[in-house]
Amino acid sequence: MLNSLPAPGNDITGTVYRNINTWDGCGTTAFGGKVSSIGCNAGKNGGVFTATTTGTMYLVIKCGGKTVNSLSVDKVEIRKTT
Repeated sequence: MLNSLPAPGNDITGTVYRNINTWDGCGTTAFGGKVSSIGCNAGKNGGVFTATTTGTMYLVIKCGGKTVNSLSVDKVEIRKTT
């Protein structure tokens, strides 16, 4: 999550809230459902973001690799925790 629009062409760094990464041992096959059901590497898969300011936030999905044939994301939910 970022509080400013990332600059085009720049690599994005920061806290990882959900991790699907073949280097960490998951995401080797297509899946449907919640990211939390397939994510791995507990240090990068906590899933809890706490906003520290009001205003627009940007959800960033970082996808890398030499070849990315397709990526489809739908029905994104961001829920308030109690």
